[in-house]
Amino acid sequence: MKSAKQRIGFWLGISVTLFFVGWALLKYDFDSVGTALMKANYWWVIPAAISEFILMYMRSVRWCYFLAPIKPVSIRNSFMATSIGFLANMVLPARIGEFVRAFAIAKKEKISRSASLGTVVIERAIDGFSFAIVILIVFLTVDATIERATYWETLKTTAYMVSAFYILVFTALFLFHKRVKIVEWTIDLTLGVLPENISTIARRLLESFRSGFGFLESGHHIPAIALWTVAFWAIAGWRNIAFFYAFGLNDLPYVAMFVILLAQVIGTMIPAAPGFVGPYHAATIAGLALYNIDSELGLSIAIVMHVTMFITNSLPGVVFLWLEKISFTEIKHQAEEEQT
Repeated sequence: MKSAKQRIGFWLGISVTLFFVGWALLKYDFDSVGTALMKANYWWVIPAAISEFILMYMRSVRWCYFLAPIKPVSIRNSFMATSIGFLANMVLPARIGEFVRAFAIAKKEKISRSASLGTVVIERAIDGFSFAIVILIVFLTVDATIERATYWETLKTTAYMVSAFYILVFTALFLFHKRVKIVEWTIDLTLGVLPENISTIARRLLESFRSGFGFLESGHHIPAIALWTVAFWAIAGWRNIAFFYAFGLNDLPYVAMFVILLAQVIGTMIPAAPGFVGPYHAATIAGLALYNIDSELGLSIAIVMHVTMFITNSLPGVVFLWLEKISFTEIKHQAEEEQT
């Protein structure tokens, strides 16, 4: 049975998505949207879709470096767990796919679920830290047109707030791993108010969770993780260019690929129903508006981007569920238990 927290998260996501769908129905001229979709050159979607597969594979390879101090895992198993996790993110709410992939690799490789979840958390924290660097580079190289200056400043303010949040999270996790006294004291104080049996279990889980940060002690893993992260952002940006070309936007500056990516990352942080329906589209439209792309064309591009992302992020997971004879329902329930 779902917890109250999960039910609230589910209905909050549905509400956010319905809001954006209703907003689109009232605001946009769908005849213009349909015309733009019909005129698009869908040959450019093929390299964009291939890029999506490559990005998933790159995440899988990089995750192996995070998991190595716990247990060396094969790229195949890492890709399997990542694919199933991405599938879960597409069809289930509240980014539960992160818990799903942690459970999937733990089950396949027979390692601690808490430790594998720890690697997912620190991986996402590093993604956030690297995102903050991308934001800095974008804002140092891009300026808004006069008519969009206020809109641009709003985006900058939001991006800086997101960056500060990720940097704080990364710092807190690093201090937790290093057993800094004030962090240890805070944990002891918090667990001290719990019943002894629950406190004991919580401490054991925290120590197992801490082991997921072991790559920090393996200096030779850090350069590899950094290189894969840089390559990931580069390909993620290029993927957006392919969609621009599909809709004849050949004259957009190359840095636009990262501006749109920045908006999309921020947008998908909003709690939403499965597949990020609504916030993803709104964020893409908002990013394109900075380059004076009208809303109907922006929505057309967002639709094609989202459909491509949905298919390429779901298909490998479906294939692996069939190959591995894994019950998606079982993994979902186990992940929900971890989430609570």
